[in-house]
Amino acid sequence: MRRISSLIKAHRVGIWFSVSQTGLSLTQMTGYLISCRFILPEDMGIWQTAMLVNIYAGFFNLGILSGLGREFPYLMGKNKRVKAIEYSATALVHMLFVSVILMLCFVCFTFWHWSHGVNWRMGGGAMSLTAPLLVLCGYYKCLYRSGNEFSKLAWLFVGLSFLNLLTILFPWFFGFRGFLGRELLLSFVQLAMLHFNCPIHKLDKPSWACWRELFDVGWRIYINSYIVQIIWALPRTMLRLLGSTALLGSYAPVNWMFSGLRTLTAGVSMYVYPQLTYRFASTGKPVKRIAALASLLMMLFFAPVIIFGVLLLPWAIKTCLPNYIQAVTACQISLVAAWLEVFFVTNLSLATQKRWCAMYTQLAFHFVIRLACCMGGFFLMRDKLTGIACGNLAASMCMIPVVFVTIFRSD
Repeated sequence: MRRISSLIKAHRVGIWFSVSQTGLSLTQMTGYLISCRFILPEDMGIWQTAMLVNIYAGFFNLGILSGLGREFPYLMGKNKRVKAIEYSATALVHMLFVSVILMLCFVCFTFWHWSHGVNWRMGGGAMSLTAPLLVLCGYYKCLYRSGNEFSKLAWLFVGLSFLNLLTILFPWFFGFRGFLGRELLLSFVQLAMLHFNCPIHKLDKPSWACWRELFDVGWRIYINSYIVQIIWALPRTMLRLLGSTALLGSYAPVNWMFSGLRTLTAGVSMYVYPQLTYRFASTGKPVKRIAALASLLMMLFFAPVIIFGVLLLPWAIKTCLPNYIQAVTACQISLVAAWLEVFFVTNLSLATQKRWCAMYTQLAFHFVIRLACCMGGFFLMRDKLTGIACGNLAASMCMIPVVFVTIFRSD
C-alpha cells in the first residue's frame, strides 16, 4: 500500500491531468450525442462533411506543431530556454498562416454549397471560424510542459467540461443553428482560456532557420498521424461519396464514440509525450518500455468505462436518439475498437527517439490493414454503418502485434 501511495503521490499531476482529460472527453461526447437528439441526420451530415474537409486541409500544418511538441520540451530539458521560445514564436506565425488558409478553404466550401440551402451556408460559415480557432488551440497546448503547467491545464479542462454540459441548451432550443453556435462558442472560450493562462507570454522573433528545423523534425512525426487521420476518415468519405449526406449524418454517433476515445488518448499523450522526451534528453536511455507500460495502464484505467458504455448504449440510443437507432451496434463495436487504440500510445517512444524507419514501417502496415478492413466491411455487409465499425475493430486488433513488433525491434 505504501508503494502504491508513493506512486500516486509521485504521479499525482499525471493522474489529475488524465482524470480532467477523461472528464472533458466524456462531456464532449455527451454534448455531441445529446445534440443529435435535436438534429436530423441530414443536417448532421452537413457538419460531418465540413469536418472531413477540415481533416484533409490539415496538410497545411506541415508538421510544425509536431516539431514544436518534440523540440520544445527537449530544449527545456537541455536548459535552452531562449531557443525553445524562438521555436514557439516561429510556430505561432506558421499556425496563424494556417488559420487564414483554413478560413479561405471554408469560405470556398460555403459558396460551393450555397445553392443547397441555408443550413449548408451556416454550416460552412461556422466551420470557417471554428477551424482556425482550434488550430491556435493546438499551438497553445504544445506550450504546457511542466508539472505545474499541466496541473493548470487540467483545471482549464474542468472548466471546459462544465461549459460543454451547459451549452447543450443551445441545440436543445435552437436545433442545428444552436449546435453551430455551440461549436463556435466552445472553440473561442477554449482559445481564450489557453491564451490567458499560457506559460510563455514573451515570445522572441520568428526565425526561418527555426522553421526549417521544426519542419525537418515535425513532418516525419506529422506525416504518420496525418495519413492515419486520412485512413480513419476513409469510412466517412465512402459514406459521403458513395452514399448520401443523411447516411454520413447517421454515422455521427459512431464517429463520436470512436473519435471521443481517441481524443481522450491523445489528450493523455499530451502529458506522456513531453515526459518521455524530457527523460530521454536527460538520461539518453530508450523509453519504449515506459511508453508500453503507460499504454497498458491506460487500457486498464479505461476498461470499466468501455464495459459500462457497451452495456448502456442500446438503451441510451433507443431512448434518447430515435433518429439514429440504426447506429446502435456500430456504436458498441466502435467503443471496443477505440479502447484498443489506446495501445498506440506506445508509438510515442518512436517519435521521442526519432526512429523514423520503424515509424514508416508501421505506417505502411497501418495503411494497408485499415484500408482493407474498412473497405471489406463496407462492401461485404448490408448494414454499411455496422460494416465499417467491424472493419475498424478488425484493423485495431490486427495493429496491436504490428505496433509491438515495430517498437521492440526498432533498436
